[in-house]
Amino acid sequence: GSYHDFYSFAAVALMATSNGWTATVSMMVGPRMIVGTKAKEKANNALLLGLFAGLAVGSSFGTFVEQVFLEET
Repeated sequence: GSYHDFYSFAAVALMATSNGWTATVSMMVGPRMIVGTKAKEKANNALLLGLFAGLAVGSSFGTFVEQVFLEET
């Protein structure tokens, strides 16, 4: 019912906000901790790769769970 939808929306909104904040702060602070321009570029690229890899793995895992466990008959 509508209560279930509200709690699902609230949980997704909370996770999206906290994960978005964490990713943003990591992208801003991470390269500042490194000394040297080339090293900062490498650190930034590593952070970006980790972000994209996490998004890809998370969406693939979600699709897998939906297909295997949540399939409607």
